[in-house]
Amino acid sequence: MTGNRRVITGVGPDGRSTVVSDGVAMAGTTRLDGASVEEIWWQDSVPAHADDRGAREGDVSTAPPPSGAAVRLFVLPPDEEPGEWRPNLHRNEALHVITVLSGEIAVYLESDEVLLRARDSIVVPGTMHDLRNPGREPATLVYTVFPLCQ
Repeated sequence: MTGNRRVITGVGPDGRSTVVSDGVAMAGTTRLDGASVEEIWWQDSVPAHADDRGAREGDVSTAPPPSGAAVRLFVLPPDEEPGEWRPNLHRNEALHVITVLSGEIAVYLESDEVLLRARDSIVVPGTMHDLRNPGREPATLVYTVFPLCQ
């Protein structure tokens, strides 16, 4: 994990806004292909409440909370052997809203391919997809995941 800082605000005993947590202990995991995921926030249900405690530690599941959302930081390393790579199309029972912060990613769909660069976003509502990093530097993404209605 990269140890990114997560600051959480709240209301202090005096009724004023204050920092209630400031640290690097985010829930996270490193995937086998070298990609890493850190969870910024886990929201059990929506609408949210000011006293929700969505800062978890430990391993991250790919699934969203059944009635809420999760916000995650995802770092995808560049392809080590780009000529060998083939898409592994898959779908999740979730809606992903992905924004590229740095680097670039190629998003593969069943009939399209989209190249995204810093500040580009894509919405993937449970459709078949795969991601890869065709660049030379790691790609950093922030994504929010919501459950889909069955």
